[in-house]
Amino acid sequence: MIVERRKHPREAPGAEPCRFEVYRADEVRTTSTRFTGGDWHWRLCDAAGRALVDAGGYRDEQRCRDAVAMLGAHAAGAVRAPAR
Repeated sequence: MIVERRKHPREAPGAEPCRFEVYRADEVRTTSTRFTGGDWHWRLCDAAGRALVDAGGYRDEQRCRDAVAMLGAHAAGAVRAPAR
């Protein structure tokens, strides 16, 4: 598991930052010839280590890391879309 810590500039002084964790899911045998898992995931955890968001399905580590980088660069300025 790879951990990347990020702190938002508007975060309260002394507050522990959330962190992104990048990891590879375990492979699981579903039948005698079929496996599932082994894909790459990221999760955003709070300071206590609780997962706030978990996303996966990336075929390789770089694509997963690219998604984490994009979130880190753009999510802090995101606004909530109105409900439809």
